[in-house]
Amino acid sequence: MKTGLLEEVSAKLNKIFQSTGYMINADDTYLNSMVINDQGEQVVDYSESLSWAIMEKVQADEWPAFDENYAGVFSEQWTFDPVYRVVGLDVEQVNLFGRAVVESYRSL
Repeated sequence: MKTGLLEEVSAKLNKIFQSTGYMINADDTYLNSMVINDQGEQVVDYSESLSWAIMEKVQADEWPAFDENYAGVFSEQWTFDPVYRVVGLDVEQVNLFGRAVVESYRSL
């Protein structure tokens, strides 16, 4: 079941990305978030493909509300290095696109 849902979410996200001019693939682009550990260092604590991150929201029937202060969109997993940040796509847009995907399942 999860694989089928993941493929559906991926297809829906990729369609949104394509229609809005983003040349990215939801399975190869990652939502990474970081926390500050006890030593005061930034540590990546979450790293999933955009499709997986939004699929989790579909399963929970929740609107995506990722915090742009602690999360970002990257071309590589498990990094917060600005070199790998996807230019032009921010977390707020991911939340909006993800909300459209969640809404599509609510109307079924």
